[in-house]
Order: sequence, then structure tokens, then C-alpha cells
Amino acid sequence: MLPQRVPRSRIIAYNYISRWDTNAPRARLQFLGESLIADLHDFKEGNRDRPIIFVGHSLGGLVIAYALLYAARIEAYEYLANSTVGFVSLGAPFRGTKMQKLADLAAKITILAGSQRTIIRDLNIDNEMLWDKLRELYQLQKRLAVPIYCFFELFDTDYGKRFAPEGFASEGLNTDHLKMNKFAGPTDQSFLRVSAQIRRMSNDWKQVMQRRKSEYSVAPFLIPFDRNSSFVGRDTILDRLMPRVRQPSKQDLCKRTILEGLGGIGKTSNALEAAFCIRDENSDCCVFWAPAVTINMFESAFRDIGHALKVPGIDSPDADVKSLVKSALDQLSKPLLLIIDNVDDPSLFVGSATLNQYLPNSRAGSLLFTTRTRDIAAKLDIRPADVVRIEELSRSDAQIMLREHLKKELIRDTESTSKLLDFLADLPLAIKQAAAYMHEKDMDTTKYLHYCISSDKNMTQLLSKDFYDRGRYKTIQNPITTTWMVSFRHILENFPLAAKCMMNISLLAEKDAPKILITPAEDTRVDDLDIDEAIGTLKAYSFITQRIDQELYTTHRLVRLAMRNWLNQEGQLQGCVNSIAQTFTRIYPRPEHDNKDCWIKLLSLGEELVRDAELVTDTDVYLALLFKIGESHALLGKWSQAAPLCEMRLKKATMLQGTEHRGTLLCMWTLATSYWMQGRKNEVYDLIVAVVKTQQDSLGDEHPDTLNSLDSLGVMYSSEGKLDKAAELQSGVVELRKRTLGNEHPATVGSQSCLELTYWRQMRYPEAERLYLQVTRSRTESLGEDHPDTLASLSNLGLVYLLQGRAIEAEEIFVSVLERRKLLQGIEHPDTVTGMHNVARVYRQLGRFREAEHLGTEAANAFTRLFGEEHPSTVTSLCGVMGTLIVQKKYDEAEKLALRVYEIQKKVLGDLHPDTRDTMAGLGVIYHNMGLWSMAEKFRVQYLEMQKQVLGDKHVLTLTAMHNLAWTYRAQGQSQRAQSMMEECRLLSTTVLGQVHSLTETCATTLADWQTEDRVEGGIKPQP
Repeated sequence: MLPQRVPRSRIIAYNYISRWDTNAPRARLQFLGESLIADLHDFKEGNRDRPIIFVGHSLGGLVIAYALLYAARIEAYEYLANSTVGFVSLGAPFRGTKMQKLADLAAKITILAGSQRTIIRDLNIDNEMLWDKLRELYQLQKRLAVPIYCFFELFDTDYGKRFAPEGFASEGLNTDHLKMNKFAGPTDQSFLRVSAQIRRMSNDWKQVMQRRKSEYSVAPFLIPFDRNSSFVGRDTILDRLMPRVRQPSKQDLCKRTILEGLGGIGKTSNALEAAFCIRDENSDCCVFWAPAVTINMFESAFRDIGHALKVPGIDSPDADVKSLVKSALDQLSKPLLLIIDNVDDPSLFVGSATLNQYLPNSRAGSLLFTTRTRDIAAKLDIRPADVVRIEELSRSDAQIMLREHLKKELIRDTESTSKLLDFLADLPLAIKQAAAYMHEKDMDTTKYLHYCISSDKNMTQLLSKDFYDRGRYKTIQNPITTTWMVSFRHILENFPLAAKCMMNISLLAEKDAPKILITPAEDTRVDDLDIDEAIGTLKAYSFITQRIDQELYTTHRLVRLAMRNWLNQEGQLQGCVNSIAQTFTRIYPRPEHDNKDCWIKLLSLGEELVRDAELVTDTDVYLALLFKIGESHALLGKWSQAAPLCEMRLKKATMLQGTEHRGTLLCMWTLATSYWMQGRKNEVYDLIVAVVKTQQDSLGDEHPDTLNSLDSLGVMYSSEGKLDKAAELQSGVVELRKRTLGNEHPATVGSQSCLELTYWRQMRYPEAERLYLQVTRSRTESLGEDHPDTLASLSNLGLVYLLQGRAIEAEEIFVSVLERRKLLQGIEHPDTVTGMHNVARVYRQLGRFREAEHLGTEAANAFTRLFGEEHPSTVTSLCGVMGTLIVQKKYDEAEKLALRVYEIQKKVLGDLHPDTRDTMAGLGVIYHNMGLWSMAEKFRVQYLEMQKQVLGDKHVLTLTAMHNLAWTYRAQGQSQRAQSMMEECRLLSTTVLGQVHSLTETCATTLADWQTEDRVEGGIKPQP
């Protein structure tokens, strides 16, 4: 019947002992699949291009699955997998069977028919082996775009039904399991359905092959090191490691594996070998490498991955590189192996600076971490079974490694060679270093061992206890350091320039130190050839490695720390720090937004150098180093990292220059800015007041520095709700600036911007709008439309529009500013997150509540990550989310959030702060609408009293609070009390706001309604 349905196809039947219920095959499924492929290969000899459609019933479907996987794995048979354009399964038990009756029957078959028990185990429901094969089949289908269609029976039999696995197209047939391939005739509905799928596959084979061809491309392989051609042994480690990194996860997450061990034990080399093995096994697998020594190094590696994947926007200024690359990795259609090397700092993967959120979640992916810290597994939620611990080399492998690097004559004395390996603790790095020295000096193991054991008594003190395990090394202390000192002394005596380079690199971060920083700057007689030879010497001793095609150099952490300790012991540490600090501050530009590409690559090196800043004797260099690194952190919005450097600068400036020196005052002002951005307002006040007083005494009231500080003091007053005081101070500064500098001077514009904020808080919106328009225009002309200050002014203008009810205009501004900030500053920059908060506000006003809630929550979470829960920006953002929940009548969620915010505000801001009072009012609204009248009354009474205390009895916000409290009294049945308060509110509103003000009219209308209702029994009702 089938030839009539697919007339242009050759139909071949393949038979084996197929009654698995009564006469199970004696061979396992794997062997049956291999036999099918071998027979098909012989049959197709000379006709390899013809496409294949497989059809298999019951156990035959499993045989075909095993056959396809086998063909895809074996080069000689790979063409058969590539020729496959369809697979139709008729009741194949891909996941086994759970029928107890079948299991009993299978046990009898084992005895009566002589079949092997292994095939019965293969058919256990959801057994691990079938799961593995099913996952492999998923991957093969995805890679080759093979259409797979599974038919399952709708009638019960002793064998169960619905054998179709999830993930493949499937359809039920009105038959039982045994009759799925036995059709009544050409009009049988089951036959028509099955043959229709086969015909569709037959007709579509060209499209399948074309799609397969177009989607095929070479997978990226981005590894910063060459393969180690002399990689020794570690078969046990690789045997444990490879199944983990190649095995797809059962869950919708990347498989995670850890290589753990002591520094120098060979973690990186094993990870490197695993990467190349994966490439050899599966050229379709994307393989990437990222160091996690610092966040900056991790981001740099992710940027390289982004380039390899051609991620759109990866080179945009201030692009959120990590998020862009994570998204690209999650969407990969190919298998993935991502190696995260040197994950030794747990703080990088937990807390506010977590990198964990940027790790891909692709089901087809695998993550391999190398670490020397056992805590990392717990931090990354990796189970102990997926931690591969690397111990020292076996003695046989250690001997092989030594022989690989030395000629036979140098290791003839087997006793001294064995003792040397004992001394080196079979550590790969130590062996390689020792072998490099012995090879160059033509020194045998006996003499080298003599040097080791005759070293000075200080040798074991060169490394701290953090770098060895006392429980494992009871008889020898830090053998890797001892080995290194023998090699370094030789370099110091014979290659002084190389030794100097090694000293310099030890003061920088371990990875990606540029050539210009590790070479001595003071010796003008040194040319490029000398430097290249010196670097070549260090590479020969494996002290450093070079990034492929770049002049960036890396040293092992143990080597670097040992070098630093040696410098300290020899009294040379301070001199080297001064030398490299001078070079670093010379080549590190003054940080600006416009030159970020120049300094961002050097930032991690500067962070390391700052640790030694107290050793810098040149005051100018010291202050420049702290300023440049601190300012870089500030520009990135990392105020918590900028503040300690500002504190160090201030301490040094005060000690050397005195409190009245301009440099000292500028340090105080910068530190105040850092505190302000962290929400540390009490410390800000003390600093600003001290600066203003000193500047007024020493410089005068009209000096530009004094006016700058007065601007800051005015902003602080404004934020604390001291609006009249702030406006008076800021207006005076603006007038002085205009008189001395002119209306368009940037300093004048900056002072106007401060005054605008106060006008906005005073609800003087027309005046604020006029100033914001002027400031925005001036900044656009002088700084450009994308400058952060211009965007800040534009954003403030949007806020004024929003508060005037001009939401459409505000939305246009906020969305434009947010998109530009994402592009220029990155998605995690505080200014960008503020932009998200503003867009959420305008969405709320426009009634787009779901969007407002989503974006507002995203902003609040981002602020929490950046600054913590108690930071003012975090609290403000949470308040916005609370308001959005209220208007959506999600009162339970709003209550929880409001109480949380209220406690933070009372603790950080105090009861009388405007933000605290606003949240108190919000709680009143929530409880009123929940019908919790006593709670609503409690908060509304407190709110009214505080409004009177801070703003006075006649302020519009005080009158609004009276209006709302009157409604709560009314809802509780306190009609007389409610009417009395509403009448008082109406009279005050008439006097203060006028007869036609909306609040006055609302009070009058409400009173009239209440009086009418009170004449009708049961007329009292709550107002939302």
C-alpha cells in the first residue's frame, strides 16, 4: 500500500527478532542499532546521496534512534545521519514502560526465551540510559533539523500506551500497540495518517537538506591559550570531567561542574584540555573562556565572546556587555561549553556585585568553573557530585611530566629525581618551573635538589598560609615558592631586565597586564628588542603567559604573590611600587565619559595598584592614583568603591596641605558627593558645612569654589524638605553667578539646575519649567545632547511636565532619555535605573499600570543591587511600585511593601521627612480601601498631625489630609465628626485656595451629599 502513497521512493524492510514481548532479541539495543547502520552502509554503497526516511514500530523505533546516534558519531557512517530527512515512530517506547504486568512477563521471557536481562533493564520506565539517549536524539534532531513524528496507540494493551516522548511531534491512532503496523487496507484511517506523514517527509526532503545546509556554520572556539602539546596524564580527572561537561542537563539550566584544587595543581590546564577535547568530539559545540579574577576581566572576556557571536550593540559606548552576551548565549541553537576560570572570590558571585546573574541558562549548555575555594560550589548551588577535585599528579604522571621537559642525562639518578618530586609535592607548576631551569642550565636533578634543600630559613615565609593546606603538607613548606626562588635568582643574575619586568607585573593584577606597564620606564637605553627578549625569558620559565595576538601578559597567582613577598623581604617593594605608580598615572587618562574606552581596560590593574598606595612616596602620584581610580568608579556609578579612595585622598591632603588648602577642600567636596550618592546624608551635611565655612573664611563668599559648595548645601536643604531655606540660598548663588560669569556660563547653568529642583519640590512648576528649558538648551549647546548633564536636565524637565499633568510630553522625554542612557551608560548605571523609574511613573499616570509595575519593580531591584535596600533611590523606587499597586487595587501586596518602606524611612530619614509622610499617607489609603478603618484612622491622624507640624494648618497638603481623614471617620459611622472636619477643611480651603479651587468644591459637594444621605436610613457608606 505504501508504494502507491510514495511512488518515487524505494522501500526497504529491515528485519530482526522483533517480538520483544515473547522473544526478546539476544543483543542489546546499542548493538542492534550498530548492525542496522553497518548493513545499511553496505546496501547504499555507491548510492550515498539518496535521502533516507526511517519508519520503526515499537522496539524498532529505539533501534533506529540508537542507529542514528551511532552514525552521527562514526566518521565512516556520518553520511547516513546527514542523509536522514525523516523518522516516523509507531509506538516506540522511548521512555520505557511502567507496566507491572509487562515487567512480570519480561521476567518469564528471560527464563523461557533465553533473552538477556539487559534489554529488560533498558526498557524500565524513565531509566537513566534511555533518558541519555533521548536527550542525544533531541540534540541530533536540533542539529540536523530532522523531522521526527511519533504515533502512539489510543487503546490499552498489556504494554501501556502513549509511548510518544515530550518534545517531538506526536499523534494518536485508534488501535492498540501490537496492531500499529498492521493496517486493514488502503482506506484504513491509521494507515492514511501514517502514510501522510511519510509522504510529507518524502516531498519536503529538499527543504530539510537546504535548511540543514544554511544553518550549518563553524561553531566559535574562543580560548585564550594554545593547546598544551605536552599535557600529561590526568586520565582519571578527564574521565570524570568529560561526561559532566558534555552531558546535557535534564533541567532547563546549564549543566554546572567545578574543577577544584590547590593553586598550581593544574586546574586551568585540565580545563583547557577539556575544551580542546570537546572541540575534537563535536565541532558544532561553541566553546568560550572567561576569567573571573575581577568583574572587569570577566566583562572583557564577555565582550570578546560578544564579538565572536556578532552580538548587536556589543561595541556601543557603555553597552551592558554581560547582559547582552548572556542573552546571546541563552539563544544559541548549538551546544555550548563556557569555562569560567579562577572563580576564587565568592563575593563576585553573591551579593550586590554578583556575576551569577550573567551565567547562561541554555539547556544545551555546560558551565565549567575552576576554583581553589571550596566555598564556591555552595555559592553557585553546585551539588558535591559535580565537583571534580584535583589532587597532586600521580607519581608516574609527575615523572612523565619531568621527562617531557628534560633530556635523559639530567634524570639518570632515580633516587634524587624521586626526592625532587617529593619536594615539589608533584605540583605541575612547580615541576614545570624546575624543569625549565634545569633544562636551560643543563643541571641534573641531584644538583637542583641540593639548591632546594639548602635555601635560607626565610624561604617558607614567602607565601602566606592561604596558599597551602597544612593538613596535606606536614613535612614541607610551600615547595612551589622554593622552586620559584631558585629559578628567579638565576633570572636576576643573568637577565636583570627580565627580573625587573617580573617585579613590575607582580604589582598588577594577575591577568592582562599591558607591555607598557611591565617594562621599566626609567631606563632609556632599553629598546623593544631588549624588552621582547626579557619577556621571552619569563615565558620560557612559565612565569608569564601571553594572550594570543595581543601584548597582554598573565602570571600565576602564586608566582605573583611570592614575588611580592620577595620584594618586601629584600626591601625593594616600595621602590617598585613608586616606579610603576608613576608610569601608571602617566598613561591612565583623566577619567571622562568620552574617553572610557581608554581607561576601562586599565581599571582592574589600577584597583590592584591602589592596594599598595600607602607605599607611594610622591604625593602628587599618590593623589593622582587615588583620584583617577576613584573617579573611574564614580563615573561607573560604583560610589561604594569610590568613597574609600576619596577618604584616603582627604586624609593625605589634610595631613600634607592642611584643612584650608584648595586641594583638601576639593577632596572633601568629592567625598561628600560619594556619601550623597550612597544615601549617607548625615555625613554629607558635616562635610559640606565644614567646606562652606572654611571657603567663606579663606576665599570669600563670591569665590567659585565657595559657590559650588553653596550649591551642594542648597541641594541638601532641598532634599530634606527645607525648601524655603534652599530656595533663598540657591537664588542668591544664581544671581551672583549671572553677575560675575553671565547667564550662559556652565557654572551659572549648574546653579540654575539646583534651583530648578527646589522650585519643583515647592510646586512652583511654571518657574521650574522655565529654568529647566533654559538649562537644557544651554547644556545641549555647550556639552552636546548625549552628555549626562544634558540628559539630567532633560529628565528633570520631564518631571515638571509630569507633575503638571502633561504626561504625553513627559513620556516622550523619559523614553528618549532612557534609551540614550542604556546605550551610553549601560543598563546597570544608576542614571539609567533612575530613567527606568521615571518611565514607570509616567506609565502609571497614563493608566498603563501593568507596564508601570513591571518597569518600576525592575528599577527597584536594580537599585537594591547597586546601593542596598535603605538607599534613598531604592526607597523612592519602591514607593513608586507601591503607588502602582494601589491604583490596581492590589492592596495586600501594597500593604506589605508600604510597611517595609515605612520602616526603612523612619530609620533612615526620620518621621518628619516628606517621603516618610507620603508613605504614611499611602498606608492610610491602603487600609481605607481594605475596609480596615481603625488602621486607616491611625495612619491618617498621624499624617495630618505631621503635616500641620511641618507645613502648617493652611498648606494644601494639610487640607488634603483633613479631607481624607474625614472620609475615614465617615466610613466608621462617625458622621458628626466627619462632617465637622469636612466643614473645617472647606472653610480653610476657601480662605487659602479660593472658592473655585478643586479641593474647595470637593469639600462642599461632599458635605451636601452627606447631609442628604444622613436623612436616609443606612445612607452612610465609605468612599474609596
